[in-house]
Amino acid sequence: MSLLAEVEPQKLNIMWNKLMILPLCLCVIINVAYGKQGSKVVGGIPLTYEEHYFVASVLWQGVHVCSGTIINEFHIITTATCVTNEENIIYTNLQVLTGTFNQNDFGQYGKIDDVEFVIIHDDYAPLEFWANDISILKLTQPLVYSIFRWPIKIGNRRRDNRYKTTIMVGWERFLNEIKLVEIKLSLKYEIDCQITNEGFNFHPSQYCYSSSVHSRTKTSSGDSGNPVITVKQKYLFGMVSLVPLEPVHDFIIIINIPFYKTGYGKKADKLTGGTSVLIEEYSFQVSILWQGYHVCSGSIISELHVITTATCVTSDKNIIYGNLQILSGTDYQNNYDGYGEINDVGQIIIHDDYAPREFWANDISILKLEKPLLFTVAQRQITIQKTLPTVMKRKTLKLIGWEKFTDDYVRLSQVDIKTALIRECSKFYVNFYDIHLGQLCYSTTSDAQKISNGDSGSPMVTLKNRAIFGIVSLVPLEPNNHMFIATQTAFYIEWIEEIMKLN
Repeated sequence: MSLLAEVEPQKLNIMWNKLMILPLCLCVIINVAYGKQGSKVVGGIPLTYEEHYFVASVLWQGVHVCSGTIINEFHIITTATCVTNEENIIYTNLQVLTGTFNQNDFGQYGKIDDVEFVIIHDDYAPLEFWANDISILKLTQPLVYSIFRWPIKIGNRRRDNRYKTTIMVGWERFLNEIKLVEIKLSLKYEIDCQITNEGFNFHPSQYCYSSSVHSRTKTSSGDSGNPVITVKQKYLFGMVSLVPLEPVHDFIIIINIPFYKTGYGKKADKLTGGTSVLIEEYSFQVSILWQGYHVCSGSIISELHVITTATCVTSDKNIIYGNLQILSGTDYQNNYDGYGEINDVGQIIIHDDYAPREFWANDISILKLEKPLLFTVAQRQITIQKTLPTVMKRKTLKLIGWEKFTDDYVRLSQVDIKTALIRECSKFYVNFYDIHLGQLCYSTTSDAQKISNGDSGSPMVTLKNRAIFGIVSLVPLEPNNHMFIATQTAFYIEWIEEIMKLN
């Protein structure tokens, strides 16, 4: 059995096809709360970076939010709490700083790299005392190894490892600098943690630790993801997850994570057989970009929010695309006319009950932008219809997407759609009879009109009241299939309004 610790880049580069992880997490417990600030270790022993060359600082909007550990040239291991605000609210536009023992060093030795994927453990459960609190960040470009930047091996699952001498590596403020430090840890009895955490039920893989030096040594919010290593073999043994709010506590917990497998993936194909339209007609339409390329569509529902599907922004349920952007205000998907505006996505909010393995039930998500849009005639919001459309006659319903009309550009396009009969839809979707209440089957009205993978998230609108009533969820793989499954936005109106209000 090959461990993540063996640093096999070839295997890890395809981890979303078959990801196998055997990590251990270290959580600091004691009345923890969501939301993080980049606080630091207190009372640690200063280090040079050659001693702990595997440590990374995870940045969001250029500010340290937590730590990570280099496990190979493409991958950083950290906690799920590091990269999420809540279970289904994921930070995007993340970066990592490596190669320096000074958190303010962005040039001499330190190097910043962008995060391409955020991969969260399938069974991460913050409401069950943050069980399985682990994630992996895949970088856009491979790290350049040096004596200051090198991976660490992950230790085995032997039970006696928890009795070995371990240290935690983190960041501490010294006057105007924030530098790497280490703190020795010692194993505690479970009862010690339970006394200070009333109602806490240990996960089978969790063990209680605390500082073994003195009471002045503490951890705090920005220490999430701090690596914990065995001193003698220098293996990665765990990482800090949750930290105490009360300064009198310093208990921490070890978590053992089982193997898991994931993997889907999609390509950005386009609508065919539609009619080109101007952006002024459908000014709410956006193209969602990943690494500068269209992956799916979305709709502006406020100056800060874009609605789309969960399948659009995930490669699998817990593999989320990082560094997403939206392109709005243009007829052309490549901004051929130069009028388009690109904005960064700050947060991705996925429906709590999104279930890709249950016929993609609750396939809906909301993107929160880092800055508000400036509304114009070519860029403005659309209202969400609160009830399903009652008039289903031909040409009353439209699907808006992107179509390749020439080799040079892809333009905004529309096709006519209608509701499909159950017996017709079930011919193409084997599990159609397991359809969720929030889903419905539709088809195009012409054999010449088809949709494909890149149309996920495309809005469906009524011409009568110009409101969105659905978004494309599942698209056909068969070339002669005109059927597709849509998420009925009216079914989720309360969830949508709540997310927009809270975020």
